[in-house]
Parts: sequence; structure tokens; C-alpha cells
Amino acid sequence: MAEEVVTVLTNLRLAANKINGSFEANDKRMEKYVKIVQWLTKSFKEFTIKQILRSENRRADALSKLASTCFDHLCKKRSLAGASSSPGHSVPKGAEPAGLSPSGTLGASARYDSVMPP
Repeated sequence: MAEEVVTVLTNLRLAANKINGSFEANDKRMEKYVKIVQWLTKSFKEFTIKQILRSENRRADALSKLASTCFDHLCKKRSLAGASSSPGHSVPKGAEPAGLSPSGTLGASARYDSVMPP
């Protein structure tokens, strides 16, 4: 249900231009990210991404640094059912990022669940 109006402000010109289509994604990994973001934007009534000066983005930078400082007693830990914690083991079949096929393309039932492509 598209009811929200979202405006993203970023100081990253490259990111803004890749998302809005002004620049092409030049590698497979970036192409995956762009596809996911473009798919997510369809769930909003209106979505805009704008580039701003870095000096105007200081508050967001501070918030992102605060969010990335994780205190063990406050953070939820996630684990993959059936995954081995031993190094060298791959992610179990079926535990790939939601909505992405093994080739990395978005499936018809793609949904965002905090998992980005490798």
C-alpha cells in the first residue's frame, strides 16, 4: 500500500545519481543494490533522492555513527538456522537474501528484510 512520501538526502552524488537513473551501475554488485533500492521505492507514493552538501549532512553522519556503535546488551543478535559457525562453510541453501535468486536478480516476491547482497 503506497501511502508514504519519502525524501532521502545524501551527500553522496554518485549514490543519488545511480538511484535516480542519471548514472548507470557499472558493476554487478552495485547493480544489485540499485535494483533493491528501486524496488523498495515503488512501495512509496512518492520517493525522491537529493544530493546535499556534506556540511548539511553532519547530523545524519553523527546519527549513523551512533547507530553503528553497538552495545552487546542492547543489540539483537541474528543467526541463520542450520548455519555452521565454523569458518569456510557457506550459507545454507534457502538462507539467501529474501527475494534474491542465486544469480542475484530480484524475484517477484522480493521484500526487504535487512539483508543486502554480498
